[in-house]
Amino acid sequence: MFDITPNAAYTGGVQVGIYLTNAANLTRAYKYINMKLYLEGSEEAGKTPGYQLMNLQNGIAIFNLVGISGGSYTFPVTGGTYQLFSREISEWEAGWTVTPELYCEAEQR
Repeated sequence: MFDITPNAAYTGGVQVGIYLTNAANLTRAYKYINMKLYLEGSEEAGKTPGYQLMNLQNGIAIFNLVGISGGSYTFPVTGGTYQLFSREISEWEAGWTVTPELYCEAEQR
């Protein structure tokens, strides 16, 4: 989904935010959608559960990389669940979409 590649000389921390940018349009087709996001090497990966759950209600997942020293970090969606309002597209509200749009932001810490 996203790759985070800090400069090889950077040895600080990075906070990474993943944002769901089209939740309003998704709510016209989905009853719910849950996406499990995971970032190996993050502080959150060492917790239980090691993933963060992004859904239509929260729309954000934050991960922290501490004391990094180069390398690349990949953000996969590791699982999730969803339910549509109906299998019939004609029953969905106008402006619907079934494709989540995500935005990634990385900040030095």
